[in-house]
Amino acid sequence: MRKTTLEMKSLQARRRNSDDLLGCPMIQEHSLLEHFYAYVQSIPENGLKDDDSELYLRVANIQCSGSYVFVTIESGIFGDNGKVYDVETGVMKYPKNYSDSMTTSSRVVMYLPPMASTAMFAVEKVGDSRGFFLLNSFVAAMYQRDDSFIYRTGNIYEADDWAETSKLVKIEVTAYKKTLSHRGGLEDSPIVANLSQELTPPKGEHAFVDWFKKKILNRQIDVVSLFDVSEDLDKKSSIILEKDGRQKKIELGKTGSPLFREVLTDNGDLPLDDDKFLQKTAEAAASRYRQLGLAWSAAYEKGEWNADALAFRWNS
Repeated sequence: MRKTTLEMKSLQARRRNSDDLLGCPMIQEHSLLEHFYAYVQSIPENGLKDDDSELYLRVANIQCSGSYVFVTIESGIFGDNGKVYDVETGVMKYPKNYSDSMTTSSRVVMYLPPMASTAMFAVEKVGDSRGFFLLNSFVAAMYQRDDSFIYRTGNIYEADDWAETSKLVKIEVTAYKKTLSHRGGLEDSPIVANLSQELTPPKGEHAFVDWFKKKILNRQIDVVSLFDVSEDLDKKSSIILEKDGRQKKIELGKTGSPLFREVLTDNGDLPLDDDKFLQKTAEAAASRYRQLGLAWSAAYEKGEWNADALAFRWNS
């Protein structure tokens, strides 16, 4: 199985041509969360197709509880002619036409607790899955439904209260497609491999000093520069943080754009089941809402929707 990560973005709105602050106002007597629920219900069974970006997405399952809507999607790109092969036998199974899309299953959760001024989208990234296509499509649909409001999405950044109070216990970097030359005793053709390196605290110490962790989170230290890795290789770096016996692995974005990207499963691991995935997204959302001064409640994860909200549809 491929590595999966958790990425997040925010959504806010305000009335056009007003001095209102960006927030999550009621629009046509419904919250943005209820509109998102109605929107995913309105997506046709044959899915969404964007000819400009050559993206395709269909909804496989919808659940709602507490203050979230949980959507399982299948997404991918189309527009390439080719063939699909059995990699074990090399036998061609069927031709791939321009209109065919090779999709990947992934999950998206939108959170919006009562009184919150920001909605948050948690997206499971699996290979080439396109979870944020659903968010962007929803925003475009909201403009068509009510353009008296403007809608703004934004990035969620890594530094949060959990990261601030945790301990840094490991730093990792992986360089891709390193060529092993004859200098290593390889006299035949060169071998291409991935190079993984890690930094851990000195023997007898469980974690790095806090100021070192803070500089990494604030992008004052380029983690890759701590390792002896060739400049011409593609690289990914991550840190492992620990708090109250729990560990969280965070993949670091490029310098200058520290997007939140938590590693859920590594290559070879089985994907999280829905309950564990929801637990991870709820922890991430709760941490960010607390940072915004909003107390988190278990009801936001377990509460039931009322009949009117469940019955809301855009075609009604």
